[in-house]
Amino acid sequence: MLPSVTVTNPVAQLVTAWDEFPAWIEAVNTVEIKARVAGYLEEVHFEDGAEVEAGSLLFSLDGRPFEADLARATGERQRAEAACAHAQSELTRAQELRGTAAISDEEFERRASAVRELAGAQAAAQAAELQARLNREYARIRAPIAGKLGRRQVALGDLIPAGGDQPLVSLVSLDPVYAYCDVDEHTFQSYLGTNRLGGLLGAPCELALAGSSTYAHAGKIDFYDNQVARQTGTIRVRGVFANPGRALIPGQFVRLRLQASAPQTRLMIPEIALVSDLGRKLVYVVSATNTVEPRPVTVGRKLGTSVVITDGLTEADRVVVLGLFLLRPGMPVQLSDGQAPPAGASGGEAGPAGSAPAPASGGEADRTGAGL
Repeated sequence: MLPSVTVTNPVAQLVTAWDEFPAWIEAVNTVEIKARVAGYLEEVHFEDGAEVEAGSLLFSLDGRPFEADLARATGERQRAEAACAHAQSELTRAQELRGTAAISDEEFERRASAVRELAGAQAAAQAAELQARLNREYARIRAPIAGKLGRRQVALGDLIPAGGDQPLVSLVSLDPVYAYCDVDEHTFQSYLGTNRLGGLLGAPCELALAGSSTYAHAGKIDFYDNQVARQTGTIRVRGVFANPGRALIPGQFVRLRLQASAPQTRLMIPEIALVSDLGRKLVYVVSATNTVEPRPVTVGRKLGTSVVITDGLTEADRVVVLGLFLLRPGMPVQLSDGQAPPAGASGGEAGPAGSAPAPASGGEADRTGAGL
């Protein structure tokens, strides 16, 4: 009885190559909240770890000293304005008397100088009042950006120094976030060689969380550094990602992949059709006379349960996928009516051939050095 085998035809599929790199998340903005004025902490207006909007009130210092300073500065400003107004009135009368020679030039100049001096004192008093008003506002410490707060480092009743070394609390923005990775010089030069550097800014990139096989976050490249690090031979590249679900946390380690080439049509076969022979990859092909012959193939990237074949097959070939165990070159076989595993990707998983799947969207493959 002839061995029964199940065959399938290679499937042409549009495939995109990707370069994958370890990466980490950083906040677009990170702020260490510090006090601009010194005072006793009177009230805390947030819970540790809360998300706040820009301008949200975070801390209140004891405002009474600042109210007193403002009242004093307001009084000084009013007194300076009154003195300046009186001096201006004296100068006006002096100008009228000067026309009748009833006042000396020396007295006139003295009154004019007094006006200028008191005008300067008035401006200084106005500035002091403005500073006192600002200090009163600074006693109410607000969030400069929207984001997520950390754990507060102070307690009620603490004397808060102005601009102290220790921040009161840290604040990071969460949406969007940056993902940084270090791209090796060889790969970066490949972007130059394909004239993609000019288009690298804005190029698509995808991100997968640690422990996840799904590249669920799509972003774009918005920055690359201006020099290669001599110690490592890498250049830093940054992608920006929307983060509405707050799944991306600053400091988190992730995997980031960059599109390495334009989509290309490649032949796909189920991975189970591959046979290894002394380091070579073979498939068994059923001829027109229903005999099997081994066919060396060049394997590209893995795509789900299928692999890319870059050389050795055509779409017309009948590739054995089930019943390989007893096959020998030239052996006659009979074709089974069983359904062959589908060639091509479902869900678009991507990774190096022979490795664990690394998913991509829409049938895409990761590049680890070899071309597709």
